[in-house]
Amino acid sequence: MQNAETGRSSILIVDDESANREVLRRILEREGHHVTVAGSGKEALEQLLLPDAAMDLVLLDQRMPSLSGLDTLKQIRQRYRTSELPVIMVTAEGEASSVVQALDSGANDYITKPVEFPVLSARVRTQLAQLRAERRLRDSERRYALTALGSNDGFWEINSASGRLNVDQRWLDMLG
Repeated sequence: MQNAETGRSSILIVDDESANREVLRRILEREGHHVTVAGSGKEALEQLLLPDAAMDLVLLDQRMPSLSGLDTLKQIRQRYRTSELPVIMVTAEGEASSVVQALDSGANDYITKPVEFPVLSARVRTQLAQLRAERRLRDSERRYALTALGSNDGFWEINSASGRLNVDQRWLDMLG
C-alpha cells in the first residue's frame, strides 16, 4: 500500500526467472517504488496473504512452472477486485488469444517481453494513478455515508438527466 510518509508504492514482481525479476526490480526501485519479488505463483500468493503485505500493484509473468500466471491471477482475483489490486501481466506470449485470456481472467493490463522500459513505467504509473483515484473515491463515499448516518436530516437528490428523485430512508420517515 502506498506509504503516506514516503509516497512510495509497493509492487510485487512475480517471475520464475531471477534475471527478469532483478531487472524489473532495479527499474522500479529507481523510480521510487518499494519492490518485493516472488519466484513463483505460490510464493506470490503467500506474500499477498501476509498481514503486513499491502501491495499496490502486481507484475505477473504468465508462463511459470507448477502454478501458471493465469492460475495465480485467478486466485488473486478471488481475494482482490481489479480496482483493489491491479495486476499487469508481463510475458513473452503476445498472441491475441493470450492477451484476451489474461484480460478476461482479471488482468488490468498486459505487457510483452522483451519489456520496453518506458512502456512499463507508463503503464505502472497509469495503474497506480487509477488505484489512488479508486481509493480516494472509496474514502469519500465512506465519509459521506458516515455523515449521513450521523445526521438527523434526510437526504434527497434529483437526477437532472432523468428527472428521477432519489431519497434515503430518513427522508421518507420524516415526510411520509
